[in-house]
Amino acid sequence: MTEKLKRKWPAPNAEQLKLMRRGMNLTQDAFCARFGFPVSSYVAWEEGARTPKNEASLILWLLIKFPNKTTGLISQLEERTSQNPAH
Repeated sequence: MTEKLKRKWPAPNAEQLKLMRRGMNLTQDAFCARFGFPVSSYVAWEEGARTPKNEASLILWLLIKFPNKTTGLISQLEERTSQNPAH
C-alpha cells in the first residue's frame, strides 16, 4: 500500500543539487545509480529544466541536510533487504 506524503516538500534548486552531489564526489550517473533516480530526470533537475516530485524532494533534502546519516541508513537498508528480501 502506498500513501502519499501529507507534507509538501519544496524542491531543492539546481545549485543545491549540484553542491550536494559534488560534495559526495559522485558523477550524475554514479549518484543516480546509488540512489535510484533516473539519470534523465536528475540531469533535468540539475539544469533547472524540471523539478523533482514530492517524494524525490524529501529524499534529496535528507541527502542535502544529513548526507552521512542518510547514506548510512540507505546502506543498512540495502544490506537487510539483500539478506532477507521478503521483509
